[in-house]
Amino acid sequence: MNNDMTTPPEHRTVYSDSLNKSLEIFISHNVAAFNDVMTKGIWPIANAAGFHRVDVYRCIGINGELLLGQIYRWDSAKGGTTPVVDSVVSFPSNPDIAHWFSLLSEGTCINTCISDMSEDELVFAGKFGAKSLVIVPVFTHDEFWDIVVFQDDTNDRYFDEDCIDLLCSAARLCANTVIHAEKHAEMERKIAATKVVATNEYNSIILNTSPVGFTVFDADLCVIGCNDAVLNLLESTKQHYVNHFNELSPEYQPDGSKSDEKIVQLLKRALNGEKLVFEWMHRSLTDELIPCEITMTRIRLNEKNLVLCYQYDLRNVKK
Repeated sequence: MNNDMTTPPEHRTVYSDSLNKSLEIFISHNVAAFNDVMTKGIWPIANAAGFHRVDVYRCIGINGELLLGQIYRWDSAKGGTTPVVDSVVSFPSNPDIAHWFSLLSEGTCINTCISDMSEDELVFAGKFGAKSLVIVPVFTHDEFWDIVVFQDDTNDRYFDEDCIDLLCSAARLCANTVIHAEKHAEMERKIAATKVVATNEYNSIILNTSPVGFTVFDADLCVIGCNDAVLNLLESTKQHYVNHFNELSPEYQPDGSKSDEKIVQLLKRALNGEKLVFEWMHRSLTDELIPCEITMTRIRLNEKNLVLCYQYDLRNVKK
């Protein structure tokens, strides 16, 4: 068993690159193509972290018993997204597994392998058929919503700390996409029932529930939309952000270029079809400098070219 929890520097780069690739896939695709997005989006992280399967379970309490209702499965051996087979798994009440649930409900991940499991844990882990497990809790609106299980079917090992951080981000991406898919399906049912197309409302739901900052620019390089994550990041109101976007960056970027000139150049390149990834220094309304990683990509909506820009806060990475 390999229990080395340190991460070589080159692995951190691999983890970061894989997360960026997955982010681009999850964010740039239409949520209606749920299976395709999930299949493609998980591959880069699976290759970097070395896991073979992902299961998403909704936590369900029925008559005092805790059940895990499976809502998604990804299996590398079967090419990605696969049909859910064991739709419900009972969460045992024995002390060892109850301790797992206690940790998960407090926001702590489970990182374990079969060589260090108790008999009760081995019985429960046998339901997943894994040699190593990472179980990540996901919360929505401060409520314990589901767990995402990553498993290594080959190696008896612990996942290192930076890998755990990667899997936590991956779990939120997976859960977020599942939530959006469910909302999309519900929206489609409402549309079919009422014959009313609620496109604007649906887009608003997706935009504002994403954990990653979004800004959308039109062909005139004007901000036409953003989500709450960006507003929280920059401590700004939506009206101020839309009307004074350039004021939320310092006059000069760290490379010496003028922010207002550089952003125009980058947006024009994106509108011409380039997919750009770069670092950018924002400045909040409280004058805090916030380093971000920016990804720009052109999208087509209602026969118009727009630029979709997502902003990832790098402050923790920089520290």
